[in-house]
Amino acid sequence: MQLRVIIAFLVVIVAYIYSALLFSGPFDPLVCCLTYRTFGCPAIIIDGQVAEGFESSKSAFRVQFETGHSKGAQWVLWENGKEVVNLYGSYGEDGYDSDSLQTIFSSTKAFAPLVIGKLMEQGLLDIYDPVAKHWPEFAAHGKENITITEILRHEAGLDALSEPIPWSTFIDLDNKEKPFHKLVEDSDPVWYHNISRRSYHGITIGLLLNEIVKRVDPLKRNLAQVFHEEFTKPLGVEFFIGLPDEKFSKFFPISEWPLYYTYVNAIIPFMTGTLRDPVVLHAMTIFSNDRSKIVRGIKALRGPDGEISFSVPNSNRRDSVKTVSPATNGVSNAKSMAKILAMVANYGQLDGKVYLKRETIEKMLTVSTPPMEDALMQMQTLFTDGGWAKDIILKSYVGWGGLGGSLVQFSPQKNQVFVYVMTGATMGGLGDRRT
Repeated sequence: MQLRVIIAFLVVIVAYIYSALLFSGPFDPLVCCLTYRTFGCPAIIIDGQVAEGFESSKSAFRVQFETGHSKGAQWVLWENGKEVVNLYGSYGEDGYDSDSLQTIFSSTKAFAPLVIGKLMEQGLLDIYDPVAKHWPEFAAHGKENITITEILRHEAGLDALSEPIPWSTFIDLDNKEKPFHKLVEDSDPVWYHNISRRSYHGITIGLLLNEIVKRVDPLKRNLAQVFHEEFTKPLGVEFFIGLPDEKFSKFFPISEWPLYYTYVNAIIPFMTGTLRDPVVLHAMTIFSNDRSKIVRGIKALRGPDGEISFSVPNSNRRDSVKTVSPATNGVSNAKSMAKILAMVANYGQLDGKVYLKRETIEKMLTVSTPPMEDALMQMQTLFTDGGWAKDIILKSYVGWGGLGGSLVQFSPQKNQVFVYVMTGATMGGLGDRRT
């Protein structure tokens, strides 16, 4: 009888804890979770500017903090060349504000193409050029016909190289032992013809574009240097592809879901067929089905421990944040990102100054291939020839998103820009419940 009472008591306790964790947010402290958000929860700080007519955006933004689904986040909206929303929020992220910098992961991919566009209008390359025209050694192993736009559209067959990129190469692309360009030159392209020609070049796309830029720029600048000198510096914004030492005081590392929250809200529901969050379900499916064993992109990089990985903890490492990876490690804030894209959405102009010609933007926005299944992403994607995903989240918008939930969307047609960045990462890659 006594044993039954003890077992019943334990069942009640476990059920209470499970229920509390199930209905809490991932960034609620444990005490806050276990008291159903009654005690031990951090103060919520929401601040910023909202133009007349956009007041409701502030309360909508606040919800993600009230439910424990955000730690630090910034949200900026531009319309017709004017900033109309610039909000930041903090939930236990001390010192976080609109100037704070964070890694935006693959949202960086929406910005790297601007450098290609700039070099194109200077007559140094064309997006339809074979890569080998500017990088002859690239042609080896059957890569002679791969074009720059095929890299931009994730169709180059180089979602990974013939061997995973060592961490020592990732943080020092020109290291003497295994320089990145040599790994590329020695690699065979692989297309998954039984699935699709397109497979997300998650890490490699930025590194490949960087090698092209270094070869065509008359000053031999890398992609990060051209981006800084042609765009971020003249626009007066903070966006770094390779964070300089003097800016680390403003940098906030990315936090992942705690392990207990991941089990309760992702792993157990996925295993039992009760997972309802479409973003989390998609992420879990990508890494668990048979296709994940075939597609190379998941295995593109070796972490510092030698394991195949691209993880949030590794991305927070100082050597990672400082490296030039134009697909994965842009470091910025929402207001800077939005100002850059406001220029793009206005066909290359902002505040009376021209940064890119209208015809350059229009060429970058050209769509010459239909939507197709992405072998790695396991979803239909449509890319412009300049490398922007089209109609992924919002119709008539282009852009991309990043690991953990950052999202950038802009529309030249509507002259609008939407940017969301955060320090609390979910399992989302193209936005999540917060956006």
